[in-house]
Amino acid sequence: MEITYIPIRRGKKETITIEPHVLTFCNGTWYVRGKSITPGKRNPMHKDFLTFALHRILEAKPSGKLFEPDLEEISSVNEGRTFDFPMCLGIKLKASGMALRQALESLPVESVDYKYPDCAEVTLKEVEEYKVINLILVSEGKAEIISPDPLREKALMKARAVVRCLEQVSK
Repeated sequence: MEITYIPIRRGKKETITIEPHVLTFCNGTWYVRGKSITPGKRNPMHKDFLTFALHRILEAKPSGKLFEPDLEEISSVNEGRTFDFPMCLGIKLKASGMALRQALESLPVESVDYKYPDCAEVTLKEVEEYKVINLILVSEGKAEIISPDPLREKALMKARAVVRCLEQVSK
């Protein structure tokens, strides 16, 4: 199908031809995950698949052409990978209080080792890095990354950037 779309980054209408493989609902928004078949709109790292917010599609016209659904892509979206965010394996967290509850509710948990009734070490299944870092940043010190070290360093770098920004604003 040919879609007229307003990308969030550029803000100007584009016409793109896609094969719409998956329609999905994520965080309150509907998305189409489709394979771009427009020359110049390729993303070779992800087999040309892009994610389009439904509310930014201004027009959609069927092309009349058929395609084979990509079952691997459909499965990936069904497993929660609507976007091409960096994934991470082998994450172990220590969390307590609301941070523990939030981790157990919103992250893919592999195992939980309770140290106290409201404190545990949590091992995660594969998950997007940003979800873990967001939990760390909003937990007010009630969650920490035990491993892997590079993810802990990335979270620390982002926390320092937030502090620098807030300090500059207050001056």
